[in-house]
Amino acid sequence: MGWFKNNQSSQSVPKTEPEYSLGRVRALLDDIGQTRIQITAPRLKVLLTLIAQNGEPFLVRNSPDGKPSDSDIMQFQENLKAVVRVLEQYVIIQNDFGYPSRDEHLQEGFDAVDGFAARVLSKATPSGTQSMTNFGVDTKILSAQRFS
Repeated sequence: MGWFKNNQSSQSVPKTEPEYSLGRVRALLDDIGQTRIQITAPRLKVLLTLIAQNGEPFLVRNSPDGKPSDSDIMQFQENLKAVVRVLEQYVIIQNDFGYPSRDEHLQEGFDAVDGFAARVLSKATPSGTQSMTNFGVDTKILSAQRFS
């Protein structure tokens, strides 16, 4: 699948790769997976792991023939870029204890990523395994809270 396999960012995608492509989607998913290293909130780390693991299956599953259209790739890639931008700002806020309204901004960032993750996870898995996915997410979140 490619998530977390390297420390390269989406900037390392070959220049010959189209602006919107599965290769660039994979690179952004890797970036999201790598960003979790900088995050201190356990629940957010879990969400980022799940996004990185399930992003590509979400895109494929939402395609009628299993091959995402160019417009689907473009929209999903733009959504992933927005997640990356939110995470970049989240890390800045997280690391600045004097940031004005820090807790509210961190919660806004978490909520945004959580909403995106819920959409991806709800469609990335077959309906028969959805309840198990929810169970897995819930148990990981509860387990992560024990360490916070």
